[in-house]
Amino acid sequence: MTPAQKKKALAILEADNGLLESMLKRATGELGELYVRDMLIARGHKVDQLGNNSQECDLIVDGKFSVEVKSVRSNSAWFARNRPASADFWVLVRLSNDPSDLEHETAEAWILTLEEVQDCWDRNDYNQNLGRKGVADLRRKQVTKYKSNQWEKISNL
Repeated sequence: MTPAQKKKALAILEADNGLLESMLKRATGELGELYVRDMLIARGHKVDQLGNNSQECDLIVDGKFSVEVKSVRSNSAWFARNRPASADFWVLVRLSNDPSDLEHETAEAWILTLEEVQDCWDRNDYNQNLGRKGVADLRRKQVTKYKSNQWEKISNL
C-alpha cells in the first residue's frame, strides 16, 4: 500500500466509525495473531508473521518454533479443520466481545504444545464422529484443563 493509499484509507475510517467497528468485528483472527505477537515480543522473543501463507503456522518465534494461532470472541469453539499435526505450539485466544478493546485487557490465551492440542482434539467426541472433513473444532471444555496465559512455555524450550 502506498503512503497515499494508506492516508486515504485512514481518512475513510476516521469519517465513518461504524465501518471501523464492523471491520474490527471481522478481524478476529488477525487481531489474535497481533495479540500473540505482541505478547511474545514483550517477553523478548523475535517474531515473524507469515500472514496465512502456511498451513498450521502463523508465527515463527526466535527462528525455531512454529506457532498456530486460533482466535475467537466470547466462549465459542476454536475452528480447526483437521487434527493438529505440525505446529510446535498452538495458541488459542479468546478476545473480548467489544471490538474496540484493542488493548486486549480481557484477552485470555492457552499456550499448548502440539501434543496437548492433539489431546484436546482427541477428547472431543464431536471430532471423533465427523461424517465429513472441515467441520471440527477445539472446545473450551477440553482446553481449560490447561492453565491460561502460560507464555513461559515457549520460553522454556
